[in-house]
Amino acid sequence: MTKVLFLIFVSFSISNFSLSFAQTLTFLGETELGQRSVSEESDAQEDDLYLSKYSVGVDFKPTEKFRAEAKTAYWEKDYKTFNDLDNITRVYGVTSSYLLFRKESQALLFRFRANRREKRYPKQTALNFNQLTFQPTFLLEKRNDYSLSFGMGWNEYQYLTQGGKDQTVFYQETKVKKTLLEERLDLKSSYRVEVHEFERAGREKLKQEIEAGGTVQLYLLWLDSLGASGSFGKRDSKEIEGRDEDEDFSFWEYRLKSEHSLRDDLIGRLQFSSFENDFRTNRFDSNGWEVKSDFDYLWKEDPSFKWRFDFEGRYKNVGYPSNSNDDYCRVAAKLGSSYLKKRDWKAALGYETNFYRFNLNSQDRNRHLFFIEGGKWFREEEFYCALLVDYRFTDYFSESDLHSASATFSFRYRF
Repeated sequence: MTKVLFLIFVSFSISNFSLSFAQTLTFLGETELGQRSVSEESDAQEDDLYLSKYSVGVDFKPTEKFRAEAKTAYWEKDYKTFNDLDNITRVYGVTSSYLLFRKESQALLFRFRANRREKRYPKQTALNFNQLTFQPTFLLEKRNDYSLSFGMGWNEYQYLTQGGKDQTVFYQETKVKKTLLEERLDLKSSYRVEVHEFERAGREKLKQEIEAGGTVQLYLLWLDSLGASGSFGKRDSKEIEGRDEDEDFSFWEYRLKSEHSLRDDLIGRLQFSSFENDFRTNRFDSNGWEVKSDFDYLWKEDPSFKWRFDFEGRYKNVGYPSNSNDDYCRVAAKLGSSYLKKRDWKAALGYETNFYRFNLNSQDRNRHLFFIEGGKWFREEEFYCALLVDYRFTDYFSESDLHSASATFSFRYRF
């Protein structure tokens, strides 16, 4: 039944495409091949990951009121150490939105999302599942004042092996944003609750997430704004980008950040964050904190081009209670430069260095990354393509050094 509903919705959206095909239609695509470090993108234990990812999509906007997007993606992940998490994923999705009304600065928007995900673990076949998601959402907003989002959804997980692991989850999400003090203070909050159809061993039947934060514009010398936010609750790791476990866990995190205009052409940002993740099996528990700073320097600009330099530095300390040997601190620095010739082409290059120091000294390593990126517009900005290539050299203290490279190609074509 769920497959039939999904196909009906996809067919309905495609039929809408055909009504006004000559209108604004954009094709999107991306291919990524190569190796990356897990810890550079998440709080999971440090490991090297080989990734092959392909995605294509269509963005269609026949009128000012209606918009639809369709996508499909496929990727393979191959971990160097955590081989039991190797997986293949396929995603198919359609999202449509319709403007119900607009009056002066107020607007009411309706969105509907349908998604199917297939995930396969070659070394843990008991975790293989198909997921179907349906989510309608209403968004009410008033420009420079407030926005209110109310959505409900249904997730169904169908495991390919028997054993009572199937899950049907109903959830509700509410998000609120409010601007005060003549647009100097921005507040936001969100609440999510999900209820499983029945209680299953090793799973929470009820999960809740709460997030709140705000940013105040100060307009002081060398201090533009201050912000703080935090969140806590319970999640399913299957729903977290970049994680491949299939477990429930509790979490909390908070962030403090500031922005500084040191000169008209130099902007700096500082951020401190802290977190803790508590899994029911304890295998992937983690906690830690991070300090990050970055500076954006606009060197030259005129109506036809823009040339800027970027610097980023960070210090991160992460602990894993279930295996203290994996605890590490990471010191990283990145320097890059980008050049944009408006409506024609852009290019960027840079260097990043990372120093990892573990409790178990034999795991220590230094990683160096060189990257270059280029993009080009064609046919009066109808077609754009870009290529990012990076080379990584990892100096292991107790193993052979590792050389690797990765490449990401993307394109966008608009009728």
